[in-house]
Amino acid sequence: MILIITSLLLSSILILISVNYTKVAFAFSTAFLSLVGLLFDPYIAQSNGVYTDLVRFFNELQLIKTYNLGDVLSSSVEPFKSLYSGMFVNNIIMFLVSKTGNLHLLPFLSVLAFYSILYIQLYKESKRNRLNKYSVLIILWLVYALINITSPMDNIRNPFTSLVGSILLYNNLINDLSIMNAGIGYIIIFFIHPSSIIFPILNLIVKISNKWMKYIFVIATFVFFIFSYQISSILLRIVPSGSTFSDVVNKLNSYSGGQADLISYGTITQKAILWLTAIVMIFVLYFFNKQTKNTMNRFSDACIFFITIFVATSLFSVHMFFRFGFILSILILLMLPTVFRATSNNFDYNFHINSRIPISYFSLYILLIITIVINLSWYFGTYAYQSINLGGMISGFR
Repeated sequence: MILIITSLLLSSILILISVNYTKVAFAFSTAFLSLVGLLFDPYIAQSNGVYTDLVRFFNELQLIKTYNLGDVLSSSVEPFKSLYSGMFVNNIIMFLVSKTGNLHLLPFLSVLAFYSILYIQLYKESKRNRLNKYSVLIILWLVYALINITSPMDNIRNPFTSLVGSILLYNNLINDLSIMNAGIGYIIIFFIHPSSIIFPILNLIVKISNKWMKYIFVIATFVFFIFSYQISSILLRIVPSGSTFSDVVNKLNSYSGGQADLISYGTITQKAILWLTAIVMIFVLYFFNKQTKNTMNRFSDACIFFITIFVATSLFSVHMFFRFGFILSILILLMLPTVFRATSNNFDYNFHINSRIPISYFSLYILLIITIVINLSWYFGTYAYQSINLGGMISGFR
């Protein structure tokens, strides 16, 4: 855990020295966090009573090592046959990693790719909006507060596709990323994890919707996700097994209720933190719309859809509730550089606050600081990072 704290402090110092060191600070953060992924041993953590999905991935990699490329591409053997059928990009990556003989390369590459892509996007947006070092510093701390490193390190596929899908959506609707490039990106992440199909669907919906259609789609989305388990259960009886569509429906079914226990899945504190994230999302979206003068309404509409799904899944589909809470965290980070543009010039070199900053923005800063304190306290003070401490890497870094 000391690696995480060290990366946060060193990166913060670099940014405080000069905003020109932002790229270096983000690189330091990525390097240290990737090292956490490399050193973590899920088997040792499991022997100490903490199970992570990385145990399953490691077991699968050892099995895959005995296969040839034809077995992988045809999805004719386990785990590809039942778990990853047709997920060609995911299967090839797992095959290549297995052939290196280094199981730890998978979480290392997952963390490296996740934070590299996230920081590149945040750096570009911060530079485009000419943020000062204090605004960048807050964003850095929120990366650590909103993103639990165990997600990209242990769960691998879904966190990565959620991040890339969110960035593709943002860049297509905000930064004029061509639909062709966005489409290629959506196809790639779909063949890593089928749940990522939600991003191109929402991208299409917000582009074809007018004012009234938007409300109809929002209501329909809310109803669909409330009854997603029942709907997907019916579809599974109709859709031919083995098809790509059946894989999507099956994943929806397992996430919406088949594997989710509303009582035992997640703690009350975890769920409360997700609701705090949703509140932050609403605040940030309000200031984002204010800053862009509602000219980015398509992206705002997409955010409303994600909030709608988050609320709907909180009722009966707690597994998806956690996953869409993670997406809300990413969307917050993507919008913050634009939100901070309004106040970035109102902090001088010595952090004196210009009186022109609206009171409403102070409420946002207070809420963000509260979020940082609560989330980091929970991560470092409870079992949230216990798996890292019990994962064997601590022998040299405790």
